[in-house]
Amino acid sequence: MGSLNRSLSLVLDEFYSTLRHVTLSAVTGVGMDSFFSALDDAAEEFEREYLPELQRRMERISKRKLRNQQQNLERVISDIARDSNSRDVNPSQATTCRSIPEEDETETHNV
Repeated sequence: MGSLNRSLSLVLDEFYSTLRHVTLSAVTGVGMDSFFSALDDAAEEFEREYLPELQRRMERISKRKLRNQQQNLERVISDIARDSNSRDVNPSQATTCRSIPEEDETETHNV
């Protein structure tokens, strides 16, 4: 248990050591300039470091969605073509899909 506490303590120390902070008084307003300066710095850091990665991820997701849509469209076209070809077949020879009957909910099972 002691090693877990030490590990968690180290994680928290590392987390808090990288946080930027400013001193600000809500009563007197002292420190507002440094607050807005820190806010501008954080916005620049976001645009420089985080936004490009976020855009890359969004582009990958968009490409994946487009690829899936294309595959689904190809399946639909294939199904339509197969369906139109099967209409030329004698209906008695065509295979049909049957739904699986649901279990009777009132039926009891002995265990």
